Amino acid sequence: GGPIFRAYDKKDGKRLAAFELPALVSGAPMTYMHKGKQYIVVPVSAPGKPAELVALTLDGASANGPLPANGQAPVNAAPKSSSQEAAEITASPAELATGKAAYDKACAVCHGPTGGGGVGPNLMGRTDYNNIVRVIVQGQGEMPAIANSLAVGEPEAIAKYVIKTFQRPRTARPPPPPPED
Repeated sequence: GGPIFRAYDKKDGKRLAAFELPALVSGAPMTYMHKGKQYIVVPVSAPGKPAELVALTLDGASANGPLPANGQAPVNAAPKSSSQEAAEITASPAELATGKAAYDKACAVCHGPTGGGGVGPNLMGRTDYNNIVRVIVQGQGEMPAIANSLAVGEPEAIAKYVIKTFQRPRTARPPPPPPED
């Protein structure tokens, strides 16, 4: 089996339910009540696929009908990006300021204030603009899609900020060895 979500009774620790998820959990769960029924929602994502939310109930019933026979909802692959490298990207000071503000608000908590990583991966040296925008918008791996928490144009501004600001330092080549006598 794949990733399993399990629910336990808080009184006695007894397992109440277990469900196979379509992908790995990529964020914190939330719960809510609707029409007298408790729902638990977890974000899931798989490498190369967009993030999605899965809503579960203890009885397994869904207002959307049953899951397919294999127990998993279809997860479509994210579209391939066409590479647009750093040298081709231009960014005005205003775009970089917007990108920095949006990065600080939405990205720094996981990727660090200087892009060096932390909970999320190191962003130093990332150069593929279209891929960065795609990951921000659609999510990838353990990173959920965050476009809905950003203003129009902020994913693109963040990508430009990351590319133009978080460059790997260039190291000088070592001098050639001295000639042999």
